[in-house]
Amino acid sequence: MCRMIGFIASEDVSVSPYFEALKFQAEHGNHSPHKDGWGYATYREEEFNFKKSLRPIWKDIYNGPDKSETAVLHARQASPSTPLVYQNAHPFIFQIDGKIWSFVHNGSINGIPERWGKELDSKIYANLIEEKLKKGNSPVESVKRVVEKIRSKCEFTAINAFLATSDHFLAIRYSDKSHKLFYHGDESVFELSTEAVKEDWVEMKNPSMILSQRKEGKIGFQILEL
Repeated sequence: MCRMIGFIASEDVSVSPYFEALKFQAEHGNHSPHKDGWGYATYREEEFNFKKSLRPIWKDIYNGPDKSETAVLHARQASPSTPLVYQNAHPFIFQIDGKIWSFVHNGSINGIPERWGKELDSKIYANLIEEKLKKGNSPVESVKRVVEKIRSKCEFTAINAFLATSDHFLAIRYSDKSHKLFYHGDESVFELSTEAVKEDWVEMKNPSMILSQRKEGKIGFQILEL
């Protein structure tokens, strides 16, 4: 299992509280410790920042931008025998038509066909979505097709994930009972996490997907079936 948190906001918000929330989850939260590295991706106007670290998040510091409009953060708990190397840390990043996408995953996917690749399960998951986006599918359609492909061919504990770019944030929940996602949203910010940060956060329906977007200075979101 891993821990992850993210947000999309109508204007710049401080990243530090999200880092602190993730740090607490990784060290003291459910199924802790999540000690096998961490990373983040942040978006602000025309600026993108990205980091991966192999240190436990509670032994490291956040030295990225103070504020951001969109961000994803991830603390990893590696599966047994999985190498602790930079390329296996999250987020996974790819660029399509000038847009930079960031992907993080919580859960395990087993029985992946060899033709999909021999990388980490989470990286293969990201690769499959990247392939669909490159073919011109919308983010929602890309995720739906990949989720169905994984569901039909593999066994998994969870394919919970965040897929974000500067003005879009997609959250996916398809999991067993032990892998959850929680969210809170209004016109100023939409935020998600593997554990509820405050009492008013709502557990995400299983299975479902939430698409959140920034439009005309406001944040809107919709819950979609998977």
